[in-house]
Amino acid sequence: MMQKHFDIVQAIIGNCFMNNMPNNRLLYSTKNGTSTTHYPLNCIGFFSWNSSLQNDYTKFVLFPIFFDYLDSYVDLRFNCVNENFNKKSAIIESQMDNGSIDDLFLHTLYKMCSKIRNKMLHHRLSYEGTEVTASNTTVTIPHFRVINELIYQYVKFSVTGKSLFEKNALYSGLIDILKNNNNSDHEFVQRVEIMSNYVFITPYKERQLYDINAPIVPAELIINRVSRPAGSFHHENDEFKLKHPDPEEKIVFGNSYYFFRMADKYYLLPSEVVNNSKNITFGEIDVWEFQTQ
Repeated sequence: MMQKHFDIVQAIIGNCFMNNMPNNRLLYSTKNGTSTTHYPLNCIGFFSWNSSLQNDYTKFVLFPIFFDYLDSYVDLRFNCVNENFNKKSAIIESQMDNGSIDDLFLHTLYKMCSKIRNKMLHHRLSYEGTEVTASNTTVTIPHFRVINELIYQYVKFSVTGKSLFEKNALYSGLIDILKNNNNSDHEFVQRVEIMSNYVFITPYKERQLYDINAPIVPAELIINRVSRPAGSFHHENDEFKLKHPDPEEKIVFGNSYYFFRMADKYYLLPSEVVNNSKNITFGEIDVWEFQTQ
């Protein structure tokens, strides 16, 4: 029965709220005879929401459904149906792989979300402006898009969405919420931020895709194409130069992501990678390969 419940909630979220909408952004498509395979980017910040659900408050109202999805996943994985939220959180902690960042992510996310859901259920949330507080956790109304998408990405795509971009996006969303609650010393934050290939990907602003097809590229070529200084678009704008002095051209455009097709491989990386390492070359992005199988 629980599996059926889980499947129904997943279908409702996917077909009524997000991801399966016609406007979902695709990285690319391939054709094999009469069949076409689409490759969307299944991670926080890139899911398409139903056009009638764009309001931030709507996503706050929908949170209980997304939490039910997460809760059902926990019930199935840890065999803890009918336990209360605190007991389930303790069960996750006792059974999870302590060496797994993904398991720590689940425990941290579930513990936070269950507190919010419990207070919401008993009408004990505190409101101040756009902030909602449950126990010691405060989130803004816009945060609920992030929380809902974190749940959806983890539960539905954590097995298939293994690209470094998708993982960094997932981790960044939760880290942002934790840091906004002055939890920079949280174990999850500490462990993720020392990972060699972790890059914080801001989860709030829509990104511009730059799709570059370069079958033959020298490995030593610097990816300077994707780090164009902001000032280069304002040569004649003295007011801009006065407000944003940048003699060393360190101010570059962000909120972008780049999809490179080179030889028979695909690479997906955020602008933060280039912004943080201006001399990075095409030969240094193997870890950002986007797997298609």
